[in-house]
Amino acid sequence: MGERVETGGNAFYCDIPTEVLTEILLRLPVKSLIRFTAVCKYLLELIRNDPNFARRHCLTKARPSPSTLIDHVDHLVDYGMHGRKCRSTVPDEVSKVCLYSFTEKRKLRLAKKIEFGPEVDVAVSNFHHGLMCVYVTFGRSFGSKVMICNPAIGEVVPLPLPPHHILNMSTLPTPALGFDPKKNDYKVVLFWPPSNFARSKYWEVDVFSVRDGRWHSLPTRGAMNKFHRFLCEPVLNANGSILNWFGSLDSTDSKLAILAFDMADEVFQDVNMPNCLNPGKWRLHNIVTSSGCQANICCSSRPRFDPTKKEELNCADVWLLNKDDDQQLVWNKEFSFDFPDDLVVWPSNLWLNDNELFIYIGHHCIEEELAVFNWVTGEVARTGRLGDLSNPGGYAESLISIKQIISTSCLQAAAAQDEDEDKGSPACFMREVSGKKGKVRWSFNFKLCRKRVALVDALD
Repeated sequence: MGERVETGGNAFYCDIPTEVLTEILLRLPVKSLIRFTAVCKYLLELIRNDPNFARRHCLTKARPSPSTLIDHVDHLVDYGMHGRKCRSTVPDEVSKVCLYSFTEKRKLRLAKKIEFGPEVDVAVSNFHHGLMCVYVTFGRSFGSKVMICNPAIGEVVPLPLPPHHILNMSTLPTPALGFDPKKNDYKVVLFWPPSNFARSKYWEVDVFSVRDGRWHSLPTRGAMNKFHRFLCEPVLNANGSILNWFGSLDSTDSKLAILAFDMADEVFQDVNMPNCLNPGKWRLHNIVTSSGCQANICCSSRPRFDPTKKEELNCADVWLLNKDDDQQLVWNKEFSFDFPDDLVVWPSNLWLNDNELFIYIGHHCIEEELAVFNWVTGEVARTGRLGDLSNPGGYAESLISIKQIISTSCLQAAAAQDEDEDKGSPACFMREVSGKKGKVRWSFNFKLCRKRVALVDALD
């Protein structure tokens, strides 16, 4: 059956069946769909007001190759020189997360910047399905704000504060965003490190369910307490259900393992590294974003030093972690590849597609450069981006709206906290800017509450 479609003050009859039209729209980029919704009420209802369409669009988006290793990525995320956590000390300083698109020649082009300010301490999560979580605080005198953002549609949703925000004022949490496939639910996870100020010897873990609209604390951390320290930011596998860290089980870093957190079951599990990867001969660079497996690691032989003290890393192995028929976790080496002998290189933690991996090229007395290495052809495409990217991430635009999923009571609770904000607290913002002139595409303004200071002082 066709539909009568209205565009502005005009109307026409569309004889394309709704099912066929939907399949066509699912293959279009987000920017085109947003333009359609601005001029057509029928498409607005179909695209923006149907949360099922947004999720289907996110999952069926065309990929650069039949991916078995990674999820679709059309932007590279640069979290800045401080990684995913940044404490501001300069007046009026703005923290930034930069999103780069790729040209056909594999050059990076700045697509947009997400800014936070002024002078706020920020911890940001990974991106998943076009969404990210942000934890913002302003020194010891003010409170915090937790938000979920979709930059593509300019949506920012404040969340109620988690249970441990009072006890950990002196530390920034490690945020992560994932997906629970059993409940079809997005979850925010905040990991609070041990803190003398908070009088806590162990990690604290708070989990927020978007569908339920509330936080809960994990009573036990299990395998998490085995780790002496973590050596990288948490990395989510592509289906969003498993969160992985690379960490050390002792103070000398001689025994390494992966800590995995299951978003559905909300349990931690430690995973030993492949037995052949002796830390004295091999080094694990990063956990790599992966699809269809629980984890994906990329490692290379220990560097040799030439007379000029340049590192030479000539080969790398890619290992995948999966469950066998008995549901036991096993490592399998997927493939190996050689780097050009005349380059000093090491892998990053991000794949562009099945064949291309981001690597860093070292130069004598010069900053390293980000490049794209095609392990099938052996070709190296330099991006022109100098300097180390602190655990870069991948980002793909989506139409998913948290406001359409989250419970009304949660939004009301967050609004009630906003009403309690102190009039003397600083005015903060989160915004997207683009172009050389820094045009503001959207902005979300908020304030932070002083109320928790009395509670923290009572602990002293």
